[in-house]
Amino acid sequence: MTISRAASYFISTPIYYVNSKPHIGHLYSNLLADTIGRWQRIKHPSISKLIFSTGTDEHGLKIERAAIDAHLTPLAFCNQVSETFRKMFDQFSIEYSNYIRTTDEQHCQAVRHVWQELS
Repeated sequence: MTISRAASYFISTPIYYVNSKPHIGHLYSNLLADTIGRWQRIKHPSISKLIFSTGTDEHGLKIERAAIDAHLTPLAFCNQVSETFRKMFDQFSIEYSNYIRTTDEQHCQAVRHVWQELS
């Protein structure tokens, strides 16, 4: 595979559902993605921009039910659990460039834009 001089590389993981705390499977997916990203940087030093996107999906009935069980609002519950994911990834030195939360305003604006373009 030949990569051009001003190349960029994109790698992504699933966005993880936050109805419960993270587990080894979440870590495994991110470790694989991080390893691929690091390998690409070593193998292709000409990569000018490597984008590694990960994050959390914070919508749905399961999240609402988990929040009620925890005596929290859905957003407060998502804030807690999403931070647990982020801390786990940081603890294992996973070098993501974008941590996306589906409740982030930037994400909401992007989704609205896509749907407006499609309609």
